Amino acid sequence: MWPDLVFWCSCGVLLFTYVGYPVVLCLLAPWRKSPVIRPGVWEPSVSLIIAARNEAVHIEAKLRNCAALDYPTDKIEIVVVDDGSEDDTAERIGRLALPGLRLISHKRRLGKSVALNRAVSEASGDVLVFTDADSLIDSESLRWLVRPFVNPIVGCVAGRYRAGGLTGQNACAVGFYWRYESFLRHKESQVGGLLGASGALFALRSEIFEPLAPGLINDDFVIPMLASMKGYRTLYEPRARAVEDDSRNAEIEFARRVRIMAGNCQHLWLFRRLLLRAPFSRPGFQLFCHKFLRVLSPFWLALAFASCAALRHHVVYLVTFWPQVLFYMAAAAGYALKPRHRLGFLVNLPYYFVMLNLAAVLGVYYFLFNHAVVPWGRSAGAAAGHVVGRVPPAEVPNPIGIADSKN
Repeated sequence: MWPDLVFWCSCGVLLFTYVGYPVVLCLLAPWRKSPVIRPGVWEPSVSLIIAARNEAVHIEAKLRNCAALDYPTDKIEIVVVDDGSEDDTAERIGRLALPGLRLISHKRRLGKSVALNRAVSEASGDVLVFTDADSLIDSESLRWLVRPFVNPIVGCVAGRYRAGGLTGQNACAVGFYWRYESFLRHKESQVGGLLGASGALFALRSEIFEPLAPGLINDDFVIPMLASMKGYRTLYEPRARAVEDDSRNAEIEFARRVRIMAGNCQHLWLFRRLLLRAPFSRPGFQLFCHKFLRVLSPFWLALAFASCAALRHHVVYLVTFWPQVLFYMAAAAGYALKPRHRLGFLVNLPYYFVMLNLAAVLGVYYFLFNHAVVPWGRSAGAAAGHVVGRVPPAEVPNPIGIADSKN
């Protein structure tokens, strides 16, 4: 009796998490009106905000890319905070003579949230555009990104992220994953508001920015969420595009996902009161479906496999048991085989799915017990694939401070 119930409940939750939630968004989207965006030229002053740490490899290309965007040069500034880099990031920035470029240097690492707060305090633009140091922005993207702000109800606009420079086992699977996430963001935008953005490219109305608490892991989630909770619309603009200028192997991608999953746990704690209102609140419902259920996916996957294994003497469960075994064997093959092989998508997608769920397990563990995640920014350890390091005092998550101030 109990194994049967556990198996079908597990399968039901997993099915809703990855398929049912997108279907619900598709059904709800036509019932919500989109903000009216008047046609014509709209060119508010813009501050590009870049927090950089150990980005010497990318920073020059990034800044030249920003300076070459199709936007009036007298209405754009580039504010870069070098957060205690151990390489020559600051020196490379200092050698560039680009219009509107401003450099702020921290002598020691204070954390990304502190760096962003400092950059915003020095910025003068009507619209803040946050962008990662290792991503390149398409030429016309800035115009598409700021255009919705002509309507005062719009508070945040997220651009489309494209993974670039992918190598190794996870190459095609990462592309599939981000197409899936882009679809969800598009539908969440149509329903009423985004549940986070990509740090590669998103914009915020400057007057609604609130300083971030030290130790915040995923600022690109919290900033749009706070805008939405203030009553502003948060939109997804797929024509504003940024591609990551980086080459990720499996180890680096895993470290990144562990950090993001730990950040997801932090989000759930920060907005815990909103989560409790999930049945009666659109943001709470989205938070429950998109974040909470994702964090719990490894738990349901393990229960589904264990209960099915216990019942495999029945024909029905035997039919569902062996596909699970083959799926996890394919994931193991994706990990073990060389980066380039003929099996391709058949093993890469299972591998990446399992990797995401293993990262979720570690992310939950580090958030609950160690408060340790991969420190933001590049380091020799991250390049070598080291997953975890103790967060320095300035980076220790402080979710209670944020939660108490927002609820």
